[in-house]
Amino acid sequence: MKHLALLLTLPLLLTTPAHAHLPPAAPTGITHTPLETLAEGFRFTEGPALASDGSIYFSDIPNQRIHRYDPATNQTTVAMENSQGANGIVIFADQDLESDILITCQGRGKRVSYGLIDSTTKQVDPSDLLPAKAFVTPQDLKNPVTPFNGPNDLVQDKHEGIYFTDPAYGNKVDPENRIEGVFYWSFERLPVRLITTLKRPNGIALSPDGHTLYVADNHAAEIYAFPVLEPGKLGPGKLFLDLAPLGKRFATPQHKRTGGNPDGMTFDPQGNLYIALFGQGILVVTPQAPRPKVLGFIDSGDVTTNCTFAADGKTLYITANRALLRTQVTLTAD
Repeated sequence: MKHLALLLTLPLLLTTPAHAHLPPAAPTGITHTPLETLAEGFRFTEGPALASDGSIYFSDIPNQRIHRYDPATNQTTVAMENSQGANGIVIFADQDLESDILITCQGRGKRVSYGLIDSTTKQVDPSDLLPAKAFVTPQDLKNPVTPFNGPNDLVQDKHEGIYFTDPAYGNKVDPENRIEGVFYWSFERLPVRLITTLKRPNGIALSPDGHTLYVADNHAAEIYAFPVLEPGKLGPGKLFLDLAPLGKRFATPQHKRTGGNPDGMTFDPQGNLYIALFGQGILVVTPQAPRPKVLGFIDSGDVTTNCTFAADGKTLYITANRALLRTQVTLTAD
């Protein structure tokens, strides 16, 4: 009887640890709480970025300001005046300086700039910004430094390098320089153009593991994926997602645009991609092989430009035309 009891319990002992270590089920969809309007009355919001204290910095492009929303007080203040058409923003903590560094694409100023966020006032002095105004063109040794069109959006890698897009929105001055590209910039060297094959590169995002760079082609309504071989070096890109049919799929009578034109993008901690469809809302996809899978859509009800997560990986902040919005996202599984 003792041997029989042992045999009966053995399968349980063998299977229990395996079940305990099963990976979580792959998400099949999303749900989200009703959208909250946190701040409004702007002209055109963009570039939300998370600071180390949990606050969100975002741009009001036509008014040439960067604002700061504090979730602890629910207050929005001006963090920078004269922002030179600041659009995309990245913020990272510098341990040596004990301060956050804000990096922004200044479309009107045709540059990418960075400066310290004052630890007391939480503001950035525009006069202290150190800009990258030009880039290296290895093919033209006689004129190795060339100006940008108008940097738009950016993402930082784990090596403190910056990938950023440089579309030609409103560039009528120098038609010979209207190559719309993607660049890599580190603090040790001038930016180098890596991609020249897209019609109008706009939003940009790096996978959580840092192995794949995703770039939104706004005019083509497509997103391309480029393998990151090493910091600042990419492999050949492939079409990741054709957004034109999805723009029609998630159309509503309130939307003025249904073309699926992508703007800013961000990842959640699980590696799902959140894509702002301009004029529609946030499309959520998971980069599953052999093709990405749509998890859901967040209808912002307005022109939607960009989004970012709070540190909890669930609170999603959205810039939508004249407002800053917020919602809580939950992944669902069958």
